[in-house]
Amino acid sequence: MKKIVILIAASLLFCGCHIYKKYEQVESVPDNLYGHSDFVTNADTTKNFSDLGWREIFTDPYLQKLIDSALVHNSNLLQSHLKVEEMEATLKAAKLAYIPSFSFAPNASYNYANGFNQTIGTSSAFSYNVGINADWQIDIFGRLTNKKRETNALTEQARDFEQAARVELISNMANLYYELLMLDRELEILTQTEILWGKSVETQRAMMEAGMSTSAAVNQLEASLCNVQIQKIDLLRTINTYENAICMLLAETPHPIQRGVLTGFRMPTEVGIGIPLSVLQKRPDVRAAQRNLEAAHYATCGAYSEMYPNITLSGNLGLITPAQLGASIIAQLVQPIFAQGRLRANLKIAKAQQEEARIAFSQKLIDAGVEVNEALADCQSAKAKKEILNKQVAALAEAYDATNELMNKGTTTYLEVLTAQESYLNARLSQVNNDYEAISSLITLYIALGGGAN
Repeated sequence: MKKIVILIAASLLFCGCHIYKKYEQVESVPDNLYGHSDFVTNADTTKNFSDLGWREIFTDPYLQKLIDSALVHNSNLLQSHLKVEEMEATLKAAKLAYIPSFSFAPNASYNYANGFNQTIGTSSAFSYNVGINADWQIDIFGRLTNKKRETNALTEQARDFEQAARVELISNMANLYYELLMLDRELEILTQTEILWGKSVETQRAMMEAGMSTSAAVNQLEASLCNVQIQKIDLLRTINTYENAICMLLAETPHPIQRGVLTGFRMPTEVGIGIPLSVLQKRPDVRAAQRNLEAAHYATCGAYSEMYPNITLSGNLGLITPAQLGASIIAQLVQPIFAQGRLRANLKIAKAQQEEARIAFSQKLIDAGVEVNEALADCQSAKAKKEILNKQVAALAEAYDATNELMNKGTTTYLEVLTAQESYLNARLSQVNNDYEAISSLITLYIALGGGAN
């Protein structure tokens, strides 16, 4: 017994650094992770965008109602929640592995022997044992501890995945909603254009009848009007598709979506995003990558543990006869000697997987920084173009009105009218697209910064 104790103590001193070393969280990120952006402010008076809840960013009441409903009924989010429950049950089992297991195992046997001659007679015997068996694995070499820690990391990772699914759901709903508002605005512009261009066709036809224009001019203007009408039909079909996509996120059958208007959204003039480390801790995908690295660390520790003895205490307490109570206890130490290279192979695999997890985590940090930088660049771009597009639309509106007046007086050609009409329409549609891009860039930034304070 003394030799066994000495062997265990020596083994603990030799392997303790491998099997009991706790995972240390990564507390540093690459320098200048977000790059440079004039859109970012570090002013203390500005509330960081990453600290805003989704209700503070998406203030449209119709959108908030849709998101609330999706968070309750969306199928993918419900499945993510069930995954968390599965891992929580697994973690509970890993924690209970420290205590002994008990089983009720009654057994009975009847032996009968018939002799071949008179010397060896017939005999029979009946025996039974009504007892309880107990097994207890003593966790000296960290098998159970490392398994519990690995399972705990994977459970936290499942929670991070659920949070990531939540953020993705909110952002997808916001994107679809604002794309729907953009399509509504484009449909409104095309409807207005259809009316105005219809009047131009009527004017040009009247001028042709008066001998002031030609059939070619009327045909060209009518062809442009038909193009607008075709765009309206395509838009209506696209609107129906986006409404169906929103219904899918809601886990509902197709139906019209109640909504506001695109002009109701206001883009902030400055965005404070906070320091990289505190922001990245809010990103569920970054947290999940770190949890994966943590789990790989404990899987490696567990692979080391498998190379050392396994100590198990087994016992039985039972009724052998109505008047006899039996008990037994056995201590077993199993030391792997030769396992066909399996244990060393498992350790090598665990180390390689840990290194893979480390590389994946490092790349995830870089990816996160790039995503933030790209989103900020998009915000800057949309902000810079907004004022220019407003001026362009105003200038083309005046040109359109002036051209129509000249057409009414018969002092301009139909080509000039056509050019003015199409330039004005395209500028208005570009203005709407830029407004949506501004909103979309903020939604992307919302995701890149971890989904805010949800």
